[in-house]
Amino acid sequence: MYIIFDETIIDSEEIKDLIQQKSDFKVEKDMCKATKREDVLAYLVTLDVDLIEKQIREEYDLQDMEMEDLFEEYMELAEEKALELEELMPMYSIMEAKAYLRDLRITPRKVKIVLDLIRGKDAATAVAILQNTPNAPAAPVLKLLKSAMANAENNHNMDVSKLYVKTSYVDPAKTMKRVMARARGSADRILKRSSHITMILAEKE
Repeated sequence: MYIIFDETIIDSEEIKDLIQQKSDFKVEKDMCKATKREDVLAYLVTLDVDLIEKQIREEYDLQDMEMEDLFEEYMELAEEKALELEELMPMYSIMEAKAYLRDLRITPRKVKIVLDLIRGKDAATAVAILQNTPNAPAAPVLKLLKSAMANAENNHNMDVSKLYVKTSYVDPAKTMKRVMARARGSADRILKRSSHITMILAEKE
């Protein structure tokens, strides 16, 4: 099927072959026709979990990892490979700009409060809100937002004046366990939580 982006005509079969040759993803189905649109690329892709496990085994001893930490590593590697997949897409085919912040040493609960303030807002309005928000997560979230705006402008040729925060969310990251000494030889466990943040911008139609 032929897809039209801006003034460029693209064969979806060529993109399918490119994905399978240049990435670790396997295209199970070309879904471009199913969208019933002539300006959308859509594929059902899969990623072999054994490839991710092999990469993790090269860096870590799985026997020493807790299940929660192992799951986090799987998700991080899968997202990294998804970002690499975006780089194979033709210009104008990406309708969203994304930015990620990993292992921010602030609890997800505090980050969520700040993200709720800007979700759905114009990018310029979101910047102003974050600049005037005293909460600790505001500064790193502002930096992430500006990074997403730069990605939109420089990598995807999107109009910055039309950008808005389509979605922003936080996921729990690794939790460091510490011990605080207490009276009579006892101890309390301290959990130092961290966060993964995802920011997605899109153009208003």
